[in-house]
Amino acid sequence: MEVIIRPLTTPAELDVVSTVEEVLWGPTDRTPRPLLTVFVHGGGQVLGAWHQERLVGVQIAFPALDADRTLYLHSHITGVLPEFQGLGIGIQLKQAQRAFAERHGFSYIGWTFDPLSSRHVWFNLGVLRASIVALWPNFYGQWGTSARPTHRAWVRWGFSGTTREPTGSPRLLAVESATFEQLVDWWQDGYRIQGAVRENGVVSYVWYPEESGHAD
Repeated sequence: MEVIIRPLTTPAELDVVSTVEEVLWGPTDRTPRPLLTVFVHGGGQVLGAWHQERLVGVQIAFPALDADRTLYLHSHITGVLPEFQGLGIGIQLKQAQRAFAERHGFSYIGWTFDPLSSRHVWFNLGVLRASIVALWPNFYGQWGTSARPTHRAWVRWGFSGTTREPTGSPRLLAVESATFEQLVDWWQDGYRIQGAVRENGVVSYVWYPEESGHAD
């Protein structure tokens, strides 16, 4: 399948972003077009994935400062329409975003995701090899009509590509059977998530003692 990844910059192009957002997250979670315009002209990027003149995936990112006052690119959303998922479009969007971030001097790309979603864990840790650096309870508060807490993992995706072998014995924790409280307990016990594995369709976190981390 031929998919074209390119920046969205004009008002007409940015208006179409909401059509993808509404399918994925509902009508209350669309990013206002004026805000997208600010991102585009303020050092950020809005990317679109096109298939036969149809927008099938989007990505929104903007510059931000972390707690250490380090400039990074915050990846707000990455989404692909359901019928086009599993075809590598999300990876293409992230690769294009990575190239943009490196080219414009950002230190890394950061974003949040649901740490109790096997699909999200595998994409972020198993495919992209991003690193979880924090766990944030109910980060966004109540979201839309859902009463569920918005627990999030905060990830950092760097550019160096350097790694070091972890030491000690790993602990595996299946995502589908985990609770956020359990993740926090292991974190507070001095373990850190060093990736994910998938066996027989089951995605599991791989934990090592804190001093066994890997660089990015």
